[in-house]
Amino acid sequence: EQHGTRSISMRGEVGLLARNIRIQRAAPQNDTEYGVHVLVTKYERKYAICTGFGGRCVSGYVMNLEGEARLSNVLFLYAGQGQYRPALHFLNLETAGSKSFIYSCAVHTGYWTGIYITNSDAITVSDTVIWRSVGPTFGVDARDRTNRVPAGRSRNCQLLRNLGVGMIFPSTHRDADGVIDDDHMQAVFDDLGADTVLMDNHAAGSERAGFTLAASSNATRRNQGGNSAHSALFGFNFNSDVNSRVDREIRGATAWKILNIAVFGEVIKAASVTASNVRIADAKHGIYIRVTHPLSLENRREDKVITMQDVLVVGRSAGNTNCNAAPPGAYTCKKETARCKSVNAPHMGVLIPNFSSDLNSGPKVKPWEDGGSYAAIGGSSMLDGVTFAGFGEACGMRDFGLTGQPLHPDGNHGLRMQRAEVVNMDNNSMAFFENPNPKWISLSDCIDMDCDGPKHYYVEDMDGTFLGGNGGSIITRAEFKNAKVTGANIPLTLKVARDGTTLPDEQIATEGYGIARPNCTLMPEWNAYRCPSNNVYRVVVIESKDSDREIRRISPLAVAANGWVDLMNGMQDHGWCFSYTCLARLMTFHPVLLMGADYQFHFAGTTPQTLGVHLLAPGPTDRVKIRIHYQAPQRL
Repeated sequence: EQHGTRSISMRGEVGLLARNIRIQRAAPQNDTEYGVHVLVTKYERKYAICTGFGGRCVSGYVMNLEGEARLSNVLFLYAGQGQYRPALHFLNLETAGSKSFIYSCAVHTGYWTGIYITNSDAITVSDTVIWRSVGPTFGVDARDRTNRVPAGRSRNCQLLRNLGVGMIFPSTHRDADGVIDDDHMQAVFDDLGADTVLMDNHAAGSERAGFTLAASSNATRRNQGGNSAHSALFGFNFNSDVNSRVDREIRGATAWKILNIAVFGEVIKAASVTASNVRIADAKHGIYIRVTHPLSLENRREDKVITMQDVLVVGRSAGNTNCNAAPPGAYTCKKETARCKSVNAPHMGVLIPNFSSDLNSGPKVKPWEDGGSYAAIGGSSMLDGVTFAGFGEACGMRDFGLTGQPLHPDGNHGLRMQRAEVVNMDNNSMAFFENPNPKWISLSDCIDMDCDGPKHYYVEDMDGTFLGGNGGSIITRAEFKNAKVTGANIPLTLKVARDGTTLPDEQIATEGYGIARPNCTLMPEWNAYRCPSNNVYRVVVIESKDSDREIRRISPLAVAANGWVDLMNGMQDHGWCFSYTCLARLMTFHPVLLMGADYQFHFAGTTPQTLGVHLLAPGPTDRVKIRIHYQAPQRL
C-alpha cells in the first residue's frame, strides 16, 4: 500500500518444508512431545598413551574436540524435546563456529525451540523454514528454560532470509500454569547475541513477539534490515536484558496485524535509541519506546535521545475493513501477564516516548508499558520524517495518530517533530491525551491530587507539516481535576498581598489554571490545546536536592505566569516496603513552561535548601525567567 511518499508491503509467506535428507522421529509424539535432537558442541576426551614407555600406559592426556555442522537441504521432522532440548543446538563453539552453517533447511513440527545458538561465534543460518516451535524459533543466546541468560554471548552470528511460523508460548502451552512471563519477551527471532546480523527474515504468527533484538551500535554497522513480523502479540521488541550504554537501533522493520505494540522497547541505560525505516499497519499501538536510568532520586541527569525517522504508521490499512475481528488463539491471552489489548480497542499510532529512572515491573505485576519508577530528569524525543495515515472513525470508534502514555504517572519530556506527513487522517484524529487515572488519587500513589504525567505533555510541530501553516504546539489540559481531588490548592504564599491580606483564587489565576496558553484553542476531540507557532514550550525540571526529598512533601507547587496557575503534585509513590507502598514520593517536578514568560514558583511546604533547575532540549533563543519564593530571607 502506498501512503504519501512511503509504502508498506503486507503479504503472506509460503515456505517449503519438504527436503531430500531427513533427520526425524519415526512418528509424531503429540502426547510426550519428545522428538529428535541434534547437538553440535565441544568436549574433552581423556586418553592414555601406551607406546614408547616400556610397555606401560601413561594417562592424563586430554584431547579437545570441537564439533562442526554444515547442513543444507535437511529436514528435521518431529524435532525438539519438550521443555529441554531444541531441534538443533550449537553450544560453546567460540572458535569453531565459523566452520558451521545451516542453509536451506527446515524444521517441521517442533516440540521445543527450533535452532538455538549458545555461546558460539560466527554461525550463519540462512534460507531456513521452521514451522511450529514452543518458545523461540530462532534463538541466539536466548534464555534457557529456567529463564536465565547463558553466561557467554554469541558474537557475529547471522540470520538471513529465514521464515518462522507459529511460535507457541511455553508458559501456556498445553494448559501449562507453572511459569509466568518475565521481563524477557520471547520471540520467533530471539536475539541476545552481540552484533548479530538480522536481514530479510519473516516472523509469521507468534503468541508473543516476532523479533526481540539485542544491542546494535548504530555508529558502527548496519546489521538489520528487511525484517517483517505479523499476526503476533508484539512485532519488534528491544531486549531489556541488554544492560549497556551502547546506542540501540531498530532499522528496516515492518510490522502489521499486531494485537499489542508493533515496535516496543524498555531500553536500559542507552544514550540514544533510534527507530528508522520502520513500517507499521493495523496495530493497536504503533510504536512506543521508554529509556531508563540514571536515577532521579540521586539527582543525576543524562540527556538521552529517542529518534524516530523515516517511519510510516497506518492506523487501518485499506483491506482492514472487518469490524468483527476474531480474538487471538486460546492461549495467547490466557494469562493476565500477556497484557493483551481488546480486539475492539482503538488504534493508536505513535505514543510519545518516556524517560524513567529504572525498569518497571511489567509484565509480572503491571503492564509492559507501565511507568514503574520515578521519571528521569533528562531526555528528549524527535520525530523526523514520519507519515501518519489511515486514522479516523472506524467500527464505531476513533483511532488517533499521536497520543501520550496514560500508564506513565510522572513527568514527561516533550516531543518535537519535523517533516511529518499526514495522509487520510481527519483533524479530530490527529492526537488524543487521556486524563490521569482517578484510582491514582490514593495514599498509595499520588495522595490527594492527580498525578502530573498524563496532563503535562507538549508536542512541537517545528515546520507546520503536522499541524499545518507555520506549525505550533499541542499542550495537554493540565487544569483538569478528577472529582476525588482535594489537595490542589494554591499555596498561601502566592495568595498573600504585600499588605498582608489574602487574595481570592480568582484574583491569582485571572486567566485560569493549567499551562500558560495565550491564543490557544481547545480541541475537544484531542483533550488538548492547539497553540500558535509563537508559543514555544519546553519542560523545566525543578528538583529538591535536600536529604528529605522523598519523605517531606512540598507540593502543590504553583507555577504561575501571566495570570495562569499550574498546580504540580510531584512524583507517584513507586516503592514497595514489605508488600506495601513506602509512602515516599520524590519531590521532582516537570512543568511545561511558555518560553519568554515571567514565572513565579511557590511551594506549599518550606522551599528546599538546595534546588536543581534544568531546562530540557532548549533552542538557541529559548529562555524563561523563574522567580522562586522563599519563606525566609535565609540571611546570616
